[in-house]
Amino acid sequence: MPLDHYLSQHYLNTEQFAAACTISATQLKQLIQHQLIPAAAYTVTADSTLKSYVFGEIAAPHAKEGQYFHPANKAWVMLAQKHIQDVGLNAACAVIYAGFKQRLQAALAELNTTTWRLKDSFNDDGSIISTGLAIRTDLIWQHFLYGTFGLCVAQPDSEAAIASKEILQEKLSALSQQGKKSSFSTAEAQELLALIDALSLASMPFSPLEYPLSSRKRLIDDLRQRILSQHPDLGSEAGLTIRSMHLTDASAVSQLLPDLGYSGNPSDIAKRFQYLAASPEHDVFLAFKSEQLLGLCHVQGVHLIASDGYAEISALVVSHAHHRQGIGQALVAYAKNWAAEKGYPHLRLRSGLHREHAHLFYQAIGFTQQRASYAFEVNIPASTVLSSGETV
Repeated sequence: MPLDHYLSQHYLNTEQFAAACTISATQLKQLIQHQLIPAAAYTVTADSTLKSYVFGEIAAPHAKEGQYFHPANKAWVMLAQKHIQDVGLNAACAVIYAGFKQRLQAALAELNTTTWRLKDSFNDDGSIISTGLAIRTDLIWQHFLYGTFGLCVAQPDSEAAIASKEILQEKLSALSQQGKKSSFSTAEAQELLALIDALSLASMPFSPLEYPLSSRKRLIDDLRQRILSQHPDLGSEAGLTIRSMHLTDASAVSQLLPDLGYSGNPSDIAKRFQYLAASPEHDVFLAFKSEQLLGLCHVQGVHLIASDGYAEISALVVSHAHHRQGIGQALVAYAKNWAAEKGYPHLRLRSGLHREHAHLFYQAIGFTQQRASYAFEVNIPASTVLSSGETV
C-alpha cells in the first residue's frame, strides 16, 4: 500500500489543512511556531524521507513531499484563534496551555477512577500526586505540540480523547507484558480482548511504513491473534456458520453488498448467482450468526494462456457493524480450503489503492502485496458486434 494513498486518505497537506481552517499557510506556520497548535503529524522531505516525532526518519521512496495534518486538529486551530482574539498572540500560549492542562488532568482523574489506576499521579483516595501528575501532563503536552496524537489517535480533537487512548494503551501494555504475554487464563483473555477492541477504536491504523513498528501491530493485531489461538471460543467468530450461498439468499446478499460499494436488487443477484452456481470454478461463501448474514466471500478459479491458473477472491465483504470480529478471516480460511481442494497453488485478491484498512487486514492474515496496477475499462455498445462473415 503506497504511503501517498494512506496520507491522502487520512490527512490534509499544508494547503488543504489551512484552507479547511480558513487561514493561510503562513498563518498556520505561525501558530505552530508559537506552540499554539500541534505540528504536522508527518513530514515527507525532498529526499523521500518520512519524518515523525514518534518514529523518527524512515525512507519513503517516491512519496510526495509535504507536511500532513490530521483533519481533527482543526479544533485546536479554532481554539487558538479564539484565544488570540481575546488576549493577543503573545499571551495566547499560556492561556491555551492552562486550559489544556486543566481539561487533561480532569480527564486523567476520571480515567484513574474508571479505567486504570494511575499510581504515579493519584493516591488511592483520588487525591493528586502533584509531581507525578505534572510529569505526565508535561509529557503529553510535549507530544501534543510535536504532532504525535495526530499520528496515533483516531480523533485527537480533545484532551479527553487523547487521554483515553493513552491510558487504554498503558493498561493493555501493563496487563499483556508489553504485548509479550504468551499464556492467558480465560478471565485474562476476556479482559484483554475487551481492551484490544477499545484501543483499536481509539487508535489510527498507522502508515504502512510504521505499522510493523507500531503499537497497533504489537498490542492489537498480534496480541489478539495470540489470545484467540489459545481461546478460539472467545473470538467473535464463535457461533459463526459459514456455508455456500443458495438462490434463496439473494435478498440478504443484496442488502450486504452496499457495504462493499456495490448495489443490486435481489433479482439481479439471483440471476448472477445462477450463472456462477452452474460452474465448478466458482463458490460464494456466506457467514451467518443467529441466522443474520454478516459476510460474503466469492472465490473463483482463474485460467490464463500466459501463466498457470490460480484462485482469486473476487469479493470479500463484512457488515460494517461487525468488522474486527474475525468474520473476514474465517471467510478467507474457507476460500483457502476451496483453493487447496481444487489444486490451485496460490490464492490472490485485488484491492483498491484507497482501501488502506483492508490492506492491513490482508497483510495481517498472511497475504503479501505483489504489485500496484490500474484497471482500465471501455464501454461496448451493442452496435459494435460484428455480423456473420465480417472481419475486424
